[in-house]
Amino acid sequence: MSGVNRIEFCKCYISKSCFDVSGRDNIIKIGGEIFATNIQVVGNNNRVIVEPGSKIYNSKITVRGNGCTFLFGSESSIGSACCVCMGEKNKIEIGRECMIADNVNIWNSDSHPIIDKSNNKVINPGLPIIIGDHVWIGKNSTVLKGTVVNSGVIIGMASLVRGSLDGDAVYVGNPIRKIKENVTWSRNYITI
Repeated sequence: MSGVNRIEFCKCYISKSCFDVSGRDNIIKIGGEIFATNIQVVGNNNRVIVEPGSKIYNSKITVRGNGCTFLFGSESSIGSACCVCMGEKNKIEIGRECMIADNVNIWNSDSHPIIDKSNNKVINPGLPIIIGDHVWIGKNSTVLKGTVVNSGVIIGMASLVRGSLDGDAVYVGNPIRKIKENVTWSRNYITI
């Protein structure tokens, strides 16, 4: 760690994980279970908040920029993911009781600028990602910048997620499409 940064641990379990923080006035608050996960924060005034009861396994969380926030809601879980939050005052917010499967990518930025040569302006700014409560994201899916996933959504395996998704529905594919409405899901394993 460098600069004036702070990591707070409260009723958490951390194993085989790494925290790399550089810049100033960055805060990491961990209230859940972290295993085999790397959290990297670069810049100033950034926040990483992992709420109580949550579980993050085999993942990489990168926050790079100024004033950015990564929020992972209580009772949510990640099997393995790469979450990248970059830019100025950008964010990734994942709600409560979400289930994110293995090999999921969540990126609110393209990482590198694309510049219009006629006016020298960046044409691909980062955009926030908001994922509501009780969302299940299937294995090998990718969530792109500017996406809003409303509460209760189920996203099928290997889907490319973008845009705004209505709540309590099943979405699949690339391009993503709604295939069922008025549904919910459970963490229990299927028995029928």
